[in-house]
Amino acid sequence: EAELKQLKGVGEKSALLYLQTIGGKAEGIAVDSHLHSIANSLGWVKTKRAEQTRRKLEERLPRSFWSTINPLVVGFGQEIATEKSKILAKCLNSSNPSLALQMLSDCGMNVTRELEK
Repeated sequence: EAELKQLKGVGEKSALLYLQTIGGKAEGIAVDSHLHSIANSLGWVKTKRAEQTRRKLEERLPRSFWSTINPLVVGFGQEIATEKSKILAKCLNSSNPSLALQMLSDCGMNVTRELEK
């Protein structure tokens, strides 16, 4: 990781993603703005910076989850960032609509207001 970070334009997140993807090594959790924001919104951590989020998540999650948490949460973030009417429809048609809507609410969406539209 340290050698990769010496390359121009390569930061901690990129180095960790490279090691996970190419090297098959989970040396840490690659935290980007999406993972940082969602982890805070869901109450997993209470941090101000992505690096703080990375440290807290690494303390809480087993190492076996380190390489999968970023793509999983970023994918979730991309889903909830879609057009609100589309994501609401997906939630209402899910196997557990009330839990799905609660998750949107936990991520900052005013579900009641959006459903009234």
